Amino acid sequence: MKIVCKLIALFICYWGMCAPMVSAQEKESVETDTTQQKKGLPEISEFIKPEAVVHKGMFNVYEQDDKYYMEISDAMMEREFVTMVSIIKGSEMPKPTPTQMYGYAGDALSHTIISFEKGPKDKIFLKKPSYGYAVTDTTMGVYQAVKNSTLIPVLYVFDVKAKSENSVLIDMTAALTGDNDIFSLKASARKLGLGGFQADRSYMTKTSCFKNNIIFRSVKSYAAGSRSLPPSPANPKGGSEPTPPTRWEIGVSIALLPEEPMRPRFEDIRVGYFTNMKSDMGANPYKAERTYLVSRWRLEPKPEDMEKYKRGELVEPVKPIVFYIDRNTPKFLQPYFVEAVNLWQPVFEKIGFKNAIIGKMAPTPEEDPDFSMEDVRYSVISYKASLVPNAYGPHMADPRSGEILCSHIGIFHNVMEMVQQWYFCQAAASDPRVRQCPMPENVVGDVMRFVVAHEVGHTLGLRHNFGASSLYPVEKLRDKEYVKKNGHTASIMDYARMNYIAQPEDHIDVKDLIPRIGIYDEFAIEWGYRYFPGMDLKEETEYLRNWVTQKYKEEPKCMFGTELDMSDPRFQNEDLGDNSMKAGEYGIKNLKLIMNNLEGWTKGDDDDATYLKMMYNGVLNQYMYFISHVLKNVGGRYSEMPLRSNGKAESRMVEKERQQEAMEFLTKHVFTSPEWLFEKRIVGLSGIDKLRTQGNIQRFVIQNLLPKTAFLSSCMDLYGREGNYTPEDYFNDLENGIFSDLKNGEAIPAYRRDLQMEYLRQVMAITQYSEVRKTSNLLTLFTLQLENIAKTAEAYKMKAPDKASEMHAETIVKTVEAWLNGEKSGLYLK
Repeated sequence: MKIVCKLIALFICYWGMCAPMVSAQEKESVETDTTQQKKGLPEISEFIKPEAVVHKGMFNVYEQDDKYYMEISDAMMEREFVTMVSIIKGSEMPKPTPTQMYGYAGDALSHTIISFEKGPKDKIFLKKPSYGYAVTDTTMGVYQAVKNSTLIPVLYVFDVKAKSENSVLIDMTAALTGDNDIFSLKASARKLGLGGFQADRSYMTKTSCFKNNIIFRSVKSYAAGSRSLPPSPANPKGGSEPTPPTRWEIGVSIALLPEEPMRPRFEDIRVGYFTNMKSDMGANPYKAERTYLVSRWRLEPKPEDMEKYKRGELVEPVKPIVFYIDRNTPKFLQPYFVEAVNLWQPVFEKIGFKNAIIGKMAPTPEEDPDFSMEDVRYSVISYKASLVPNAYGPHMADPRSGEILCSHIGIFHNVMEMVQQWYFCQAAASDPRVRQCPMPENVVGDVMRFVVAHEVGHTLGLRHNFGASSLYPVEKLRDKEYVKKNGHTASIMDYARMNYIAQPEDHIDVKDLIPRIGIYDEFAIEWGYRYFPGMDLKEETEYLRNWVTQKYKEEPKCMFGTELDMSDPRFQNEDLGDNSMKAGEYGIKNLKLIMNNLEGWTKGDDDDATYLKMMYNGVLNQYMYFISHVLKNVGGRYSEMPLRSNGKAESRMVEKERQQEAMEFLTKHVFTSPEWLFEKRIVGLSGIDKLRTQGNIQRFVIQNLLPKTAFLSSCMDLYGREGNYTPEDYFNDLENGIFSDLKNGEAIPAYRRDLQMEYLRQVMAITQYSEVRKTSNLLTLFTLQLENIAKTAEAYKMKAPDKASEMHAETIVKTVEAWLNGEKSGLYLK
């Protein structure tokens, strides 16, 4: 035992001699740490140095020693905030694609709902709340079950650096300067084609704090990456291409959400609103219900005006909808953009709100130094220096209630090329003002006002209503007084452009050639924004459902037609009137007048024929729209959106007479060459390949017609053959339209020979698909048709009026025989 004690003593002595000496400085540090541990975290007032830059607001932000500290009060813990990432300055892109919608100053790229929570051991958690489930009655047992199944994940953990009696201080530097979904561009990396994040070239620039929101601005740099390319004639499947390194200045705006969410309004599929989906566990005791909250702004009367509102007097809302127009918008367009917003004011006045929506120019720095487009408090109409011929109207909604919080409408510079094409090709026959180059500014401004007003409609929550234009009789759109009173479509949210049905002799006022806010828009805004004091949510929902049912009975023009329906010929874009064939005839009549005068009507500053080419391409596009509208009638089906109480069927076939009318139209305007469309001098100046263009048109029509065979066949089981358009009727009309020369013994011109061989190729190609081969009925129908065509061609050979026609008929016979024998000839599969 003594020996053991001596050894221990020697070891302690040895360790003392070998142990490193503790410096006075290190000793002081250890003592300080020990003291701090005993005392706890420092006070914020002690931690923040006098020389720190301080930003006071919803969160106090301190810039100190190249770090960003944020002070969060206890009152802000567990509150919800919306974050919005937007572009202040876009990166230079040497080769922007024609469809590149994002990457420009003013773009609002992404938004997220976040909240802060106190964690254990002086940690602060940043969470991303989920609102996919709802239980309105908190006393239900399922309420706790939902809570137990939806624990919110933590996105970031921050150490508390200091605190005060009712707040904590966290270091936000890493989150703000790094690359992540909330404070950077990571969530939009694919959209923008970003490569890897370059931290050494990224930095913070400016911070602004306000009472209920805060903005962090920074520069973010990324290495070379790649972006997706849309399908094109050269690459039908699309693809990708490399992108260069990029550098962006962005703003991240964080705003406090209302503590009490707006009362939601539930979707009625008969009124077209954007929605947010929730799974409601409490609405039905036997199953979860999917409920859809519509997106709309929070328009409520001021408390002191509530009695006036109840009496039907006009009152101003607590918070109006205000859109600020980008000062980079061309000067001549600025007043039109302001007017476009204000066009919606009378619509809201009809439901009791005055000055509910206001358009104004964005303030200058002198007028309001705090204003910025990246601030989530402001909705803006930003102007993009872009080749994209488009515009868009998104919105950002509170997922708790559907309340729209902010919107950044985007207007691309090259949309003016598109609106000039629209107006010239659809209205030049009736409006002599545009028979010159360039088009007058006031005309461009009028059409751009309509474009912006349409996008504002989207930001109010309204979806496209592609059924609106079909509710007006074609002949009424030539009636000057009718159009002045009703416009030429029931909704500005349709893709109905100018009144191309109007003829020069109708003398329609030029102001009435452009779409305007219609009766459906007024109905939809009333449904979405009428305020109902004294009603609870259940009563309000029931009232609105009954009101829509009554409105549909009283006013058919209030019908909504979804843009997602691919079968109903009433629901189309770029169309007008209740009959596509009659409308197309009037439209083509106007196009012929334009083509006869195209050179003269495009004269001016256009020696290289750039303007002429643009308008000729517009004529070709317009012609193809007319053809597409007619095609949807063949094999078409009318969709209804009935309630059981309405007693309506869900769908029905398009009338036999109308489908036959559509086939006659195609025979007249496609299967018979539209020579008026290819005037030699215009084709020469435009550099258009006539034969290729004709071939593309024929191929497009045939490829759209053939799949309708399957639908017509299935319709016989659903709707019966009696009185309906049968597959036999359809094949008979096709043969009469495409192969009438064979039946009549006429000479077959080259373009008809191409048409007939294209049809055979497409039929033979479609029958190679396994889906068709597995369906014996379809295969039988196609086989019988080809056998009949070959029999007709065989008979035609004996009386062909010329050698070319005879050889063509022989080719048809041999091609069909080869197909029937199972030979995969390159002739028909190329």
